[in-house]
Amino acid sequence: MITHQLVMIERLRSGRISVSRFWVRRARRLLPALYVVLALVGLIVIVGDRTADGLIGDSVSSLLYVNN
Repeated sequence: MITHQLVMIERLRSGRISVSRFWVRRARRLLPALYVVLALVGLIVIVGDRTADGLIGDSVSSLLYVNN
């Protein structure tokens, strides 16, 4: 579902919108996939693939969730 639809559903169900609960649900949904991708990128970097030279910085920014 689209984010604003999820917020509206919460508003209709509970009569209010909890921003903290929204972000916790979002983190539970997105962070596991992020960790899997970062683990795979880490493996590529450890193996030493020369095409992966710039991936360390990208991985750190993804882990800190600041690149998007």
